[in-house]
Amino acid sequence: MKLHRTLACRLLCLALLGFAAHPAAHAQASVYGTFSYAEFTFNSSGPFAPIVNNGFGAGGFLGGATYEFPVVSQFTIGIDLRGSVNPGTTGSSAGTASVKFTYKPTDAIPRPYAQVGLGDMHAHTPAQYAHGSGQNPIATADSGLFQYAFGIDLELQHGIDLRLIEIGFSTGLSQATGTALGVSPLTYSIGVVVHIPHTSKLPWYDKPRNR
Repeated sequence: MKLHRTLACRLLCLALLGFAAHPAAHAQASVYGTFSYAEFTFNSSGPFAPIVNNGFGAGGFLGGATYEFPVVSQFTIGIDLRGSVNPGTTGSSAGTASVKFTYKPTDAIPRPYAQVGLGDMHAHTPAQYAHGSGQNPIATADSGLFQYAFGIDLELQHGIDLRLIEIGFSTGLSQATGTALGVSPLTYSIGVVVHIPHTSKLPWYDKPRNR
C-alpha cells in the first residue's frame, strides 16, 4: 500500500511538472454537441431476484463545454461539464463534471483524449425488463455517477473539430432508488466541437503541420 501511495505521488508530481503554466500559453474554451447512443444494463436485487441483466439501447443527445488551462505541453488538462438525455421506453438523463486530459500532437490532426468525472443520473425502463415481477410499470434508477470516457477529435479547420468517436462508461456510486437498483450505461457519441476564439493562438497551433 505504501509503495502504491509513493508511486501515485511521483506520478502526480510528474503530471504537475508537465502541465506547468507558462506566460506564453493561453487557455482554451470549447463547446460541443453530439448525437449519442447508450446501451443500458439494469441490475436489480432484493425481493425481485432472480434478476436478468438485460441490455437495452436508446439514441439521444450529449452536449457540454470544456475549459483547458494554459500549458505549454502537448498534453493539456481541463474541466469538462456536460449533460445528456436519451429519451425513449428505456432511457436516461445525466449530468457530470470531469477532469479531461488531451494530447495535441504538433504534426498530426487527430487529438485523443480521456476524462473521468462524477455526476448524477436518472434512468428508466419498463419494469419487466429490470426484473421478473413487480407492481410498478416503470422501473427507475436515481444515483450518483462515476464516469470515464475516451475519444478522438479530428480537426476539420482551425477552430472546428469533428468528434470522431467517444466511448463512455458510467456506473452508479451508491444504491439507486427505485425498482431497478442499478444501471450501467455504455455510450457512443459523434458530433462537432467548436473552439471559442481568443486573441492569440495556442502554442501548438503556431507550428506548421504535415497534412
